[in-house]
This record gives sequence, C-alpha cells and structure tokens, in this order.
Amino acid sequence: MCGSVDYAICLHDSNSKVDLPIKILDVFACHVPVVAYKYSEAIREVISENQNGFLFENENEMYEIILKILKR
Repeated sequence: MCGSVDYAICLHDSNSKVDLPIKILDVFACHVPVVAYKYSEAIREVISENQNGFLFENENEMYEIILKILKR
C-alpha cells in the first residue's frame, strides 16, 4: 500500500519530544518521501530535508511544501 503513493504525510507529535514515528520508517522501506511535522529536533534523525522528505512547523509551511510537490 505505501508503495502506491507519491508522498506520505506524518502528523505525529510526542509528549516526550524524543520518540520517533516508526511509520516513517515503514514508508521509507517503500522508497516514499515523507512530509512530516517537526515536533522536535529528534525528527531530523530520520528525515533529511529535500533528500528523503520535508519538515514543517505549521499549516502554512505544510501548505507551501504540498504546493511545491504538486508543481513537480
């Protein structure tokens, strides 16, 4: 199923701000980039901007990223 999408969107947040969303790794296994909420610096351990995904901090940033993706 993951392999049939162009991008995945992850809205994961964490109370501790240190755990990582395992679903992102599942999506990466299908070679699908991720647009993810940057809830802490820990998310940078799995997402490298413009390489395997994009990070956003608010709805405006997410909107801009999605527009950029759709224009490709």
